[in-house]
Amino acid sequence: MSRAVVPAAATAGTTCVDNSSAFRMDPAVPLSIPEINPEALAGSPRIVSVPNCTIITALMPIGPLHGVAGLTRLILSSYQSVSGAGEKGIRELAEQVEKLHGSEDEMRHPDLDALPSGEVFGKTIAHNVVAKIGDFGRGGFTGEELKLIAEPKKILGIPDLEVAATAVRVPVPVGHSVSIHATFSRPITPDEAREVLSGAPGVELRDDPTNGVYPSPLEAAGRDEVLVGRIRQVPDHDDQLLLFACGDNLRKGAALDAVQIAEHLFSLA
Repeated sequence: MSRAVVPAAATAGTTCVDNSSAFRMDPAVPLSIPEINPEALAGSPRIVSVPNCTIITALMPIGPLHGVAGLTRLILSSYQSVSGAGEKGIRELAEQVEKLHGSEDEMRHPDLDALPSGEVFGKTIAHNVVAKIGDFGRGGFTGEELKLIAEPKKILGIPDLEVAATAVRVPVPVGHSVSIHATFSRPITPDEAREVLSGAPGVELRDDPTNGVYPSPLEAAGRDEVLVGRIRQVPDHDDQLLLFACGDNLRKGAALDAVQIAEHLFSLA
């Protein structure tokens, strides 16, 4: 739909902020998270793309760290809620949870042929995780994983950034989570990362695991901020950090980012 409507509207003079994937990798179309790369919105572009919801969750903390230490490599493992597949995904999870209620003991040795499955996820999503989001394609990566690999390079302006990704669907209604392994061009400690992220716009630092403070998707649901914590040094690598981030995929991962792009464009007008 976006490919059919947006170019004509833009040609007619309308500024279009597009939440689909149609134009994200078009070199002529900015791909923007306003807190991370506002410079992409300069020049009054007629079409602007909102990035993938999981990439927004990942780059909200990684962008500020890249600004101080220079990102060189990124490994992402995502745990994406069923709402990423729309209302049908939420309904499919709810229906399967209801069908399996009371059979928890049987799940230790399930009859796989008897488990409920649906059109949205293929495999059972209730009490399960599904390591497939989108169709399998080049190199065995799914469509979602290929987005996670390509989009950080454009948003951060690092064409040669090394990125690897695994995308997994989890039985969570709302809120995407990302495990991040980031390599930088210089040593960076968890304490420095916490200091940077404590002042990063749109990010809320939740990193006191000994007192039960760390991000979870339920805590991020309904929030505009991306929650980040579990910040650790990779053993024997002072230039590498591990982080865990959670964000509401329907808010900052989609609608809010679009609104912020529009607000930024209007402020430049």
